[in-house]
Amino acid sequence: MITLKHVDKSYVVSDHTQDVLSDIHLSFDHKGLYCILGKSGSGKSTLLNIIGGLDFVDSGEYHFNNLPIHMFNQTQLDAFRNTHIGFVFQEYHMIETMTILDIMKYTSIASHGAYDRKEIEATLSDMDLHEDLLKLPHQLSGGQKQRLAIARALIKKPSVIIADEPTGALDETTGLQIFHLLKKLSKDTLIIVATHDEGYAQKFADKVLRIQAGTIDDSNVVSNPAKASLIQPSLLKLKDSIHIGLKSFRQSLVKSLIILLTLTLSMTSLALSLAGMHFNESKAIYETLDSLNLSSMSINHESAGYNRNQKQYLTVFEFNALKANYPNIGLYNYFPHIFRFNELLINTDIYHNASIEGFMSIDQSFLDLSGYTLIGDLPIQPTDIVITSYTYQFFHTLGYQYQTMSFFPEDHQSMIGKYFIIDDTEYLISGVLDTHFNERYWLEDSTQVNPEFVDFKKSGLERFVFVKDAFEDTPSIESRFTFPTIIGQYGANLNDYYRIHYDNQSNIVTQNLSQWMPSIKILDFENDDVIWLNEPIDTLTDNQMVIRLNTFLTANNTSIDDFHFTTSNQIYEMIQDYAQSHFPSIEAQFKADFGPSSTATDYVTYILSHEINMYDLEHNQAYFENIAQKDYLNALDGNVFSNLSIVSSTDDIYLENIEIVGFTTFDTIISNDLYADLILKHFNYIEQIYVVSADTSQLIRFMNENPEFEYTSPAIYLVNQMKQTTQLTAFISFVFSIVFTILSIVLIFLFVQSHIEKHRRHIGILRSLGFSTKNIIHIFMAENLVITVVVSTLSVMLIQISMRGFNAFMKTSFGIYFNYLQPSFVSMLFQIVGLVIIVVIYTVLPIRRFMKKSIISILK
Repeated sequence: MITLKHVDKSYVVSDHTQDVLSDIHLSFDHKGLYCILGKSGSGKSTLLNIIGGLDFVDSGEYHFNNLPIHMFNQTQLDAFRNTHIGFVFQEYHMIETMTILDIMKYTSIASHGAYDRKEIEATLSDMDLHEDLLKLPHQLSGGQKQRLAIARALIKKPSVIIADEPTGALDETTGLQIFHLLKKLSKDTLIIVATHDEGYAQKFADKVLRIQAGTIDDSNVVSNPAKASLIQPSLLKLKDSIHIGLKSFRQSLVKSLIILLTLTLSMTSLALSLAGMHFNESKAIYETLDSLNLSSMSINHESAGYNRNQKQYLTVFEFNALKANYPNIGLYNYFPHIFRFNELLINTDIYHNASIEGFMSIDQSFLDLSGYTLIGDLPIQPTDIVITSYTYQFFHTLGYQYQTMSFFPEDHQSMIGKYFIIDDTEYLISGVLDTHFNERYWLEDSTQVNPEFVDFKKSGLERFVFVKDAFEDTPSIESRFTFPTIIGQYGANLNDYYRIHYDNQSNIVTQNLSQWMPSIKILDFENDDVIWLNEPIDTLTDNQMVIRLNTFLTANNTSIDDFHFTTSNQIYEMIQDYAQSHFPSIEAQFKADFGPSSTATDYVTYILSHEINMYDLEHNQAYFENIAQKDYLNALDGNVFSNLSIVSSTDDIYLENIEIVGFTTFDTIISNDLYADLILKHFNYIEQIYVVSADTSQLIRFMNENPEFEYTSPAIYLVNQMKQTTQLTAFISFVFSIVFTILSIVLIFLFVQSHIEKHRRHIGILRSLGFSTKNIIHIFMAENLVITVVVSTLSVMLIQISMRGFNAFMKTSFGIYFNYLQPSFVSMLFQIVGLVIIVVIYTVLPIRRFMKKSIISILK
């Protein structure tokens, strides 16, 4: 059955090799009790380990029923032990977290794929353990543990039972009981016992083998060969592995709870830190809009351009394109017109700056899209208006008065039919628009305006009055909607639309207005920085242009510095010549004013230092400066810009044969008519637009799809008030998230490592029973994943509770309407998945490491 030939085994100890077995020749029959006698260190345990497949031979052959065991790898040895070997260890080697029934049950399943409860009970009954099925190993005596070890070996139905010093830790009476039991079993099974007790060996052994210094003194060669055996890997199923892992979890509940609490707090802290770091501004605005029941926001178009506040406002074309792209959202522009209505209030001591900031059109579609309620009727006549509930609140709180009427309205209806005065024009209030945003404007006693009021009204629809058409027929608008008003309000930048095209010394040059014309100006009579080539011109024609001086000088290969140097010298020479010729006629008066020693040279100094020449009003410094500059410029090539024209961005000629009539230091000047044509044709700006929808999600969708706009609303204002706090929180949360991420990984690593290290002996026991690497990984994975699932569940619950508590605190303390900490389910999912991956890695790697070690080293 078992044959060993020329078997050698040695171990490396420190720096030298120690031989343990040397040239062993040995054979065993298929049954009987064999005792191997020897002192400690003689090699008997090593010999049993090799026979039992717990260790490899260095050289020689080991055959088991014609199976070449010496050629087996680790996986094959696991299957060999699972099929043929049953171990009885001196130290019992029981898994302390499993009951006696579980030990027998799962050992049977691993060997046979199933278990028989009656068979287990019968085997335990033979060992006198049938009443202890649900006990744990630590609740048994030493003799009971050893009998359990024998029962565990028997339930496998092994070919060989190997017992290493089975009585070493037992008293004499119990030792005898164990040997009587082994002797009884040897009638049908091969039993090999290593012992140092000569008495037991001589009394019970069928054959005694003595080992000394790694060699056998005697051998018993059996000549009758056995049939070749098969080996069967462990048949333990995944569910069985999970059950074993769960039992281990339950048995170490206190430690597991501590680990659960620590990991849960770490994971929760990590999630809260990540939530604080990833503040969702869009969602915060959505929640604020929804909480305040707001249905609108205003937008500006942000772009680098030359106009008021450096904002490039929307053109009518862009505005109409937006309306076409969003048919389910209301887009409304307004006419800006700030006016106060203090004279309509009775009590102005509380608040003396009641004002409206513009007109907006209103119709039924506006009401349908906004969801706002109109008390009264829509405007029909040009002088009909609708006020907002915010404006009504002024009258309700401070009183309404006009002519002989004076009262405090109690409801919206009472203001319908009353007059509202704008620019000395009487408007009739036809209705009141309830914009849902009233309570924040006034404090609870309704006598003081909320300090937040000023900021809120800057961005809400409350600041307007509504008319039938905000851009036609309304009297107050018609008087203000003039060309100079538009020019003053919007300015212009034509860079994207027009360029200058000209011939420069036979080279055709096209320049952007950004190089030539940083701004466009209307020529006025007070413009005194123009250097006219001829006589000053009051009104430019469309074909006349004043260009930048520096551009003209550069085209003539000269510089502004040379211009100033040359003209300054010429001015001084002309003033000297003039003073010499003119001084005699004013000499008497000049000496009377400045002293008798005054000369023509002093007169030169006087002209250079005074804007007005009191002795000759025509000939002041500016007179000579003008002559010198004209002479310098006329001496240059005036045709350097021949065929000057304005072309569009598509290279179409807009205007040809432009005449340069002067130069200016900064701005290019064109005629009023040309300017008006360019501005009104291509820059019909819309300063501000209101996006209106009762569906808050539509407003947020519009914001997300059009990030180029700048948005304002009371909701956005409230969120922006917290931005500095959120940015600081994000930074702090980022730091803490890194800390807690590292902490979580370290805690998981320490937990898994300490858990596996504590149970490394269990790994050795399971391996000695023939459990596969996969079985062992599944067992430990089950326990670790249970903790992972519980930690994940508790973390999600604790995160929700913490976030709700913190958000409630923020809303109460800071008056915000959104959830400051907003849970990200994707983030939590990634954390959970990451936790699972880390646990899997930290479970598999150490077990793989242990599986590479010898079972004996693990058990020790």
